[in-house]
Amino acid sequence: MRMGISMKIIEAKPSVLTGKDSDKTPVNESKPLPMRMKAIFFKLWRRLILLVLITGFASCGFFRAPGKDSCDKILSREKMTEILTDVYLLEALLREYRQETEAADDSAAVFYRTLFLNHDVDPELFQQALDCYLLDKREMELIHEQILSDLSVREGEAESLLKELER
Repeated sequence: MRMGISMKIIEAKPSVLTGKDSDKTPVNESKPLPMRMKAIFFKLWRRLILLVLITGFASCGFFRAPGKDSCDKILSREKMTEILTDVYLLEALLREYRQETEAADDSAAVFYRTLFLNHDVDPELFQQALDCYLLDKREMELIHEQILSDLSVREGEAESLLKELER
């Protein structure tokens, strides 16, 4: 048994058997090509996994809700509610318009440009505010509750106007 161990030691050191200096022979040349490729692959794989883990832990704070104050600095909740209410009404109008004609897609850009001009808001600023509010579930719930309330009021006003016109 002891002899088997010493044979393994001799096999592991080719310089002892051949008399060559082990510093001159690169370690990778002693392994066959597939073994070297596997070693390189596993090193890269470990680095990739480490990179993914580090990136994952570092980005955990990225998706946190920014809070009402930071979103309000971009666009107030009230202004956002007004704009989104008009956006929903515009989308309903475009949906109906698309059923009647194919030119609705061409008109949509004009309608949206007019909507943002009426609210005196830059579309990019609106998109930033929307992205901010979408990260805060509670703020978006409050906005949608207000939108539903506003649409209910507008629906009531429209129904009363229709009744007056029918008389």
